Amino acid sequence: MNWNAKILGLMMLGAVLTPAAQTHACAWSEEWEYDFYRFYEPEFTHLEAYKPFNFTFDRLYDYALLDDTTSHTANLKEWQQYLGSKFKTKDIATVVYTLSADELVNIKSNPNGNVAKGYLDNGLVQEWQAGRRMDVLDYLILAHKAEPFCLYDDPWGEEERVTEGIDPVIAAAKAGSKGSNDAFLKLRYAYQAVRLEQYAGKYEMAAETYRQLALPNASGDPLIALWAQCHYAGCLRNLELEADAAYQFSLVFDKCPSRRVQAWYGWRILSDDIWESVQAKCKSNHEMATVYFLRGYASNADPIEDMRQMHELDPASNMIEVGVRVDDRFHREVVLRDDLGDSLPLHDVQLRARDAVSGGADRSD
Repeated sequence: MNWNAKILGLMMLGAVLTPAAQTHACAWSEEWEYDFYRFYEPEFTHLEAYKPFNFTFDRLYDYALLDDTTSHTANLKEWQQYLGSKFKTKDIATVVYTLSADELVNIKSNPNGNVAKGYLDNGLVQEWQAGRRMDVLDYLILAHKAEPFCLYDDPWGEEERVTEGIDPVIAAAKAGSKGSNDAFLKLRYAYQAVRLEQYAGKYEMAAETYRQLALPNASGDPLIALWAQCHYAGCLRNLELEADAAYQFSLVFDKCPSRRVQAWYGWRILSDDIWESVQAKCKSNHEMATVYFLRGYASNADPIEDMRQMHELDPASNMIEVGVRVDDRFHREVVLRDDLGDSLPLHDVQLRARDAVSGGADRSD
């Protein structure tokens, strides 16, 4: 028997003799389920809006929340509220997300044509056939014409975004915003203009369009106002107005779950001076706590002091719970310095961590 065969034999013997308790991490059994420290169970959280931030540091893997259906659901809710209960949500979804610009143009020009006949059971199509709510149809045509310029499927960023033909659509969006007397549609036209100008690389123009057309009409649709604000923040970042961009992104992160992931990816602090400028822009303790969360959540951050600052500024913030739950370095410093034995319920881990942040606050279990 050569040496290789002897070594292989010893390895196989060792594997056979290895206690099962040391191989538990590769499988599951009710008998050993709680033998190890486990600082987070995904099903434990009730903070659905912060769900993707419960899993990791610099990448977010909650595909259910990152899917476009998150934005679609929020958007359809706004459309439903605007149009009223007369229209079914599925009918609204069809005209907003399914029909193409060409199909909508066909319905407008030929309300009794084949395209319209294919949607005779759709309440909105029926309205348009009767000559009502035509302003909604005009906006949706513009929105569908804008959509191809807003899609970018190159994950490596090596291909240039297609912008040929974008200028007439931008002009139509601006004209629609200025000409509409409907607050809801007025803001949505402005939103289309802002994002199209951003994607065309016209950052200064997009920022000015936001300030002139979107911001003054923000009350027309709070959701789209925040979506437009997210694009505005992106323009500021491209213009190297880092503190302004970070502050705007922090507001979107705090207020808009359907743009929270985008705002987090856009938020960055490159220097102490920028950090101090962002702090100076905050108008409340809650806003200040939000920027501390964003700074403390970064993969290269030491979050303990940021979490303490958050507790002092806004002790009721849900973001504190998110922060103390996700950072393994925090748990190593705060929790594992105690002699916890073989297992510790997650609830106890969270309470100990939160107490450490608050300086040992009293609690009643």
